Amino acid sequence: VDSRTMIVETYGRQNYKLELSGACMGIEDAFRIGIRTRAGALNVCGGFDAEVLYSEPGSGRLARCHITDVKAITKEEADRIEGVTPKTAENRDREGT
Repeated sequence: VDSRTMIVETYGRQNYKLELSGACMGIEDAFRIGIRTRAGALNVCGGFDAEVLYSEPGSGRLARCHITDVKAITKEEADRIEGVTPKTAENRDREGT
Protein backbone atom coordinates (compact mmCIF):
# COMPACT_ATOMS: atom_id res chain seq x y z
CA VAL A 1 0.00 0.00 0.00
CA ASP A 2 2.78 2.39 1.04
CA SER A 3 6.18 2.40 2.75
CA ARG A 4 4.60 1.64 6.16
CA THR A 5 1.69 -0.68 5.31
CA MET A 6 1.58 -3.95 3.42
CA ILE A 7 -1.33 -6.23 2.47
CA VAL A 8 -0.40 -9.92 2.23
CA GLU A 9 -2.48 -12.75 0.78
CA THR A 10 -1.36 -16.22 1.87
CA TYR A 11 -1.49 -19.44 -0.12
CA GLY A 12 -4.67 -20.23 1.84
CA ARG A 13 -6.26 -17.01 0.50
CA GLN A 14 -6.18 -15.34 3.92
CA ASN A 15 -5.46 -11.61 3.92
CA TYR A 16 -3.44 -9.68 6.48
CA LYS A 17 -2.59 -6.04 6.96
CA LEU A 18 0.99 -5.60 8.15
CA GLU A 19 2.23 -2.38 9.73
CA LEU A 20 5.95 -1.83 9.27
CA SER A 21 8.44 0.04 11.43
CA GLY A 22 9.53 3.33 9.96
CA ALA A 23 9.40 4.06 6.29
CA CYS A 24 10.63 1.15 4.18
CA MET A 25 11.97 3.25 1.34
CA GLY A 26 11.65 1.62 -2.08
CA ILE A 27 9.49 -1.30 -0.97
CA GLU A 28 6.64 -0.23 -3.28
CA ASP A 29 8.89 -0.84 -6.30
CA ALA A 30 10.80 -3.88 -5.05
CA PHE A 31 10.77 -6.92 -7.35
CA ARG A 32 11.43 -9.40 -4.56
CA ILE A 33 9.78 -9.28 -1.15
CA GLY A 34 9.91 -11.94 1.54
CA ILE A 35 8.91 -12.40 5.16
CA ARG A 36 11.30 -14.02 7.65
CA THR A 37 10.15 -15.09 11.08
CA ARG A 38 12.28 -14.49 14.12
CA ALA A 39 13.82 -17.07 16.41
CA GLY A 40 12.79 -20.02 14.23
CA ALA A 41 9.05 -19.43 14.63
CA LEU A 42 6.76 -20.97 12.03
CA ASN A 43 3.96 -18.39 12.25
CA VAL A 44 3.64 -14.63 12.31
CA CYS A 45 1.03 -13.97 14.98
CA GLY A 46 1.71 -10.39 15.97
CA GLY A 47 4.02 -7.45 15.74
CA PHE A 48 7.75 -8.06 16.06
CA ASP A 49 7.36 -11.79 15.19
CA ALA A 50 8.95 -11.24 11.77
CA GLU A 51 10.57 -8.85 9.37
CA VAL A 52 10.03 -8.00 5.72
CA LEU A 53 13.05 -8.42 3.45
CA TYR A 54 13.19 -6.80 0.02
CA SER A 55 15.69 -5.90 -2.67
CA GLU A 56 16.12 -2.18 -3.08
CA PRO A 57 15.33 -0.95 -6.59
CA GLY A 58 18.45 -0.06 -8.54
CA SER A 59 21.08 -1.42 -6.17
CA GLY A 60 19.45 -4.79 -5.48
CA ARG A 61 20.80 -4.48 -1.93
CA LEU A 62 18.85 -6.40 0.71
CA ALA A 63 16.83 -4.14 3.00
CA ARG A 64 14.64 -5.06 5.96
CA CYS A 65 11.77 -3.62 7.96
CA HIS A 66 10.32 -4.98 11.15
CA ILE A 67 6.64 -5.88 11.29
CA THR A 68 5.05 -4.00 14.19
CA ASP A 69 1.43 -5.14 13.82
CA VAL A 70 -0.50 -7.93 12.10
CA LYS A 71 -4.26 -7.79 11.55
CA ALA A 72 -6.40 -10.39 9.75
CA ILE A 73 -8.68 -8.73 7.19
CA THR A 74 -11.18 -9.89 4.57
CA LYS A 75 -10.49 -9.85 0.82
CA GLU A 76 -12.96 -6.97 0.51
CA GLU A 77 -11.13 -4.96 3.18
CA ALA A 78 -7.83 -5.65 1.43
CA ASP A 79 -9.25 -4.42 -1.88
CA ARG A 80 -10.59 -1.25 -0.25
CA ILE A 81 -7.32 -0.51 1.52
CA GLU A 82 -5.23 -1.01 -1.58
CA GLY A 83 -7.50 0.90 -3.90
CA VAL A 84 -5.21 -0.09 -6.76
CA THR A 85 -4.35 -3.16 -8.79
CA PRO A 86 -1.77 -5.16 -6.83
CA LYS A 87 1.79 -4.88 -8.14
CA THR A 88 2.54 -8.32 -9.50
CA ALA A 89 5.12 -9.32 -12.07
CA GLU A 90 2.29 -9.86 -14.56
CA ASN A 91 0.83 -6.38 -13.97
CA ARG A 92 4.29 -4.76 -14.20
CA ASP A 93 4.84 -6.39 -17.60
CA ARG A 94 1.55 -4.96 -18.88
CA GLU A 95 2.37 -1.49 -17.48
CA GLY A 96 5.89 -1.58 -18.84
CA THR A 97 7.46 -0.84 -15.43
